[in-house]
Amino acid sequence: MKLSNFVVAYERSLISLNHEAHDLVSRIAFIKQKQDIIPGGRLASRLSLYEYQLASIEQKHRGAACWIATVAQPIFTVITKRLGSAYKGALVQAGDRCASLRFIHRDEGPSRSLILDLTLADFDTSRPDLSVSIQVRRQLSVPSAAPVMEHVPVDTHIDDLIRPLA
Repeated sequence: MKLSNFVVAYERSLISLNHEAHDLVSRIAFIKQKQDIIPGGRLASRLSLYEYQLASIEQKHRGAACWIATVAQPIFTVITKRLGSAYKGALVQAGDRCASLRFIHRDEGPSRSLILDLTLADFDTSRPDLSVSIQVRRQLSVPSAAPVMEHVPVDTHIDDLIRPLA
């Protein structure tokens, strides 16, 4: 499983949310331009339905509402399961666009650890060709080598990230 799988899922959720929101806004505008809206009538009830759907659209598209829940948390869960009970982990949100996934060996402590810093790049949600980019920085410490800090491509397999810890 690659890190990019989670990024693509988030990107698709955003695209779906934007498409549906745009569709609802145009339907609402079309109904509001009509002059013969009778309170309690068919157009009024359809208008209130569309306005309700627009107001609650983020609940429907929960994957697009928070990148931490769609990208960082699932990656954290997968790594936690793959590392097993020998490591304790923490997911730290360091702002709207940054998250840190930290894994430390229970017995050896910080001398055997992995820190993944995920940073969500800026993007314009109003564009139809929406593209989400996440930068991944890995900080790896193992007793047999010096600590390594490197930027990792988002298409890296999760197993490749944690292989030195095994």
